Amino acid sequence: MSKKEMARLMRARGVRLKPREPRKSNPSSVQEKKPGRRLSDAFQQVPHGEAKKPQSVYRVPDSWEAPASVKKPLPEEEGQLQRKRGPKKKPDHKRRGVSMGFSVSPEEEFYLRKHAADKGLTFSEWARATLFKAMGRKIPDRT
Repeated sequence: MSKKEMARLMRARGVRLKPREPRKSNPSSVQEKKPGRRLSDAFQQVPHGEAKKPQSVYRVPDSWEAPASVKKPLPEEEGQLQRKRGPKKKPDHKRRGVSMGFSVSPEEEFYLRKHAADKGLTFSEWARATLFKAMGRKIPDRT
């Protein structure tokens, strides 16, 4: 929307503009200039009293030295091997890594999966429970 269209719309709706008062700047009241956001402003003198404060925003962060109790040596320096990141691998006796396949028609697959879902189980959970029940054995504990 252009400025003219906006002005016409405002006039039609009866919206009146409030005139802005110009800002008054008094150069005598301006005190010590603080660093701005530009890189060139960062190289100004630190205000009086800010240099001694350890958490001052005017100090250069790279100049802060971490205490020796917090510093950790690099793994190469200690001769340690780098550990793998991420979740730990499950032990073999707690893992189900073997899958068994059998062939069914698409219609049979639908009925089997639907029956398992009706019981609130995944197909795999339902099949395991059914097969162990048919075999007459208890499902082994994975803990």
